[in-house]
Amino acid sequence: MPQGRIGVVSRSPERLEIWIAKKKADPLPYQDHVRVPMNLKIGNNFYQAGLRSKPKVFYVWICPDLLDREGRKISLASALKEAGFAKNQKVDLRVDGDAVTVMGIAVKDDPDHKARLTFPSRVQGDQGQIPSVEELWHSQEERTWCKALDRYWDFVRHSNLELERELNTLDAEAIKHLDMQGWYDFLRYKYFRAKFTAPNRYATTTKALDWYVHNNALSDLYRIKHDLFSFDVQDIERGLKIAKRIRGLGTAGASGLLSILFPKHFGTVDQFAVKALRGVNSLRELKRLQSMNPEGLSVKDGMVLISIMRDKATQNNQQFSTEFWTPRKIDMILWTYGR
Repeated sequence: MPQGRIGVVSRSPERLEIWIAKKKADPLPYQDHVRVPMNLKIGNNFYQAGLRSKPKVFYVWICPDLLDREGRKISLASALKEAGFAKNQKVDLRVDGDAVTVMGIAVKDDPDHKARLTFPSRVQGDQGQIPSVEELWHSQEERTWCKALDRYWDFVRHSNLELERELNTLDAEAIKHLDMQGWYDFLRYKYFRAKFTAPNRYATTTKALDWYVHNNALSDLYRIKHDLFSFDVQDIERGLKIAKRIRGLGTAGASGLLSILFPKHFGTVDQFAVKALRGVNSLRELKRLQSMNPEGLSVKDGMVLISIMRDKATQNNQQFSTEFWTPRKIDMILWTYGR
């Protein structure tokens, strides 16, 4: 019986989906890039629903729009609320062919409920429920790592959730073939908006980016894109230096761009990654981490941090016999611990 989580897609009105980790979703009839029709039972009611998946997304999801027995549109949020379910709740899914029943997890029947319940946001969260970063770093339980990764989405602003999910499954080949205007638009309205969430930071960084427009220099920006898709992705220093040539990006911003373009090779380095990794006392780079200025990272700092993320992703893949873990996923976890 697979397990899922009721997650928020957006608000006003609130839209919910049910997310199921792919490694637990085998009983479900999902296909990549296809909305697979399914019959869904929530409480005492039956609905027509849709199941979706993408190749680079580690979960499948039950879509937020349903049809009731009379063919009337109803939101998944309304159906779940009527049946007594709540956002961020863990649920069991009983699968019978293309029919799926959403069932609550009874805490008294679940000896591991503290680990299986979704962690709430940082405003309401009980941080005592999660392992320390030191404990996580040495954990040999993949589900512990997966829960830490899932927790990332509890920290993303609701207004940015859809954009974050889009960038998390970015098709780098599509970006590679953007023209000059498309490349600028992607940076300004997608990447910069996701990276610089504070209004004042977005204003200052996009002002720097707009230099290319005001000076008729989009071709210069376009050449940087060419260089980004031409260098050896094993060369951390080279990648950071190329991305930093984009006006408005420092080391943190440059690494963030590299992490969504090449998630198998790069993670985002920022103050939160530094603060989190300082809690791993066994790291041989600990003294170097302690000497870093978290809010003013150099390229050399970035090289150290990304190397740590690469090493941990490799170690996880080896011990869990998978190819799932990437430096990008490691940075997503560190981001939550450093906040």
